[in-house]
Amino acid sequence: MSLPPLKVRPARLWTVWVVPVAALVVAIIVQVIVVVAIVVFAAASGAMPNPDQITAMLETPAGLIASIVGMQVCFAAVTVVAAMLSPEGFRERVGWVWPVTQRGGAFPAWAWVAVAMGAWIPAMVGLALARLVPWSVMPAGQVERLWATLPVGQAAAYVVMIALLPGVIEETLFRGYVQRRLLKRWSARAAIVAASAAFALAHMDPQTVVFAFPIGLWLGYVAQRCGSTLPCIVAHAFINGSWTIYQMLAHRGMIGEDVQKGVAVGMVVAAGVGMVGVMRLLRGGWEGRGDE
Repeated sequence: MSLPPLKVRPARLWTVWVVPVAALVVAIIVQVIVVVAIVVFAAASGAMPNPDQITAMLETPAGLIASIVGMQVCFAAVTVVAAMLSPEGFRERVGWVWPVTQRGGAFPAWAWVAVAMGAWIPAMVGLALARLVPWSVMPAGQVERLWATLPVGQAAAYVVMIALLPGVIEETLFRGYVQRRLLKRWSARAAIVAASAAFALAHMDPQTVVFAFPIGLWLGYVAQRCGSTLPCIVAHAFINGSWTIYQMLAHRGMIGEDVQKGVAVGMVVAAGVGMVGVMRLLRGGWEGRGDE
């Protein structure tokens, strides 16, 4: 007598939505606690700040950096805990595995560079779309002041931070934890779009949401086709780092308008070549390897 086949429970999807929301909520709570701590410390020192002074402190370069680091640390903590509780191994769950081509071959060295360069095409699309959004919750000129005034040593540290923290943490969460699970239940197209939407919405600022969504689509496509989040981490870090360096140089008057135009043209050409090369390597289209 043969035994009936065991029923395989479908992969849970509720965790995919709970984890990013929990990470965002924790990050907001931590930032509120930090603000309260600042007020309490100031009051204990006999200099109770008013709301305008608190806002001014948060809008300084130090306030912006603290906000970014705090949010990324909260995202990382929630993601790591959730992935470790998964029945899959941690590296497999978040996609920290070596990428492969569609034919199962090794991911060539040039493809890592091409994925990063190719990400500039959706980034430019995102920048163009973001200019159409008339509102932003970011204080006017806050980031620009940081680009223009941060001392050289601190500026270098900021570039490394803004490249590595979001690059590693956000890709691990959205292309790893979220998208890889969605690929087990949904089509590649739906999984990539949904993970990209979650990635964009996590940035909260309307202009940044619009900017981030096309980048998410490209990185989601790459992750789905090569089965790994590692090239996406490299690409995300490259976009953040190169954009920050470019803006710091421009806002400090170290590169003129002619040089800026030349850099823009060169980036478009290099990004186009990179995107075409990667899509050819990964065989193009939406359907493919997935997480089957």
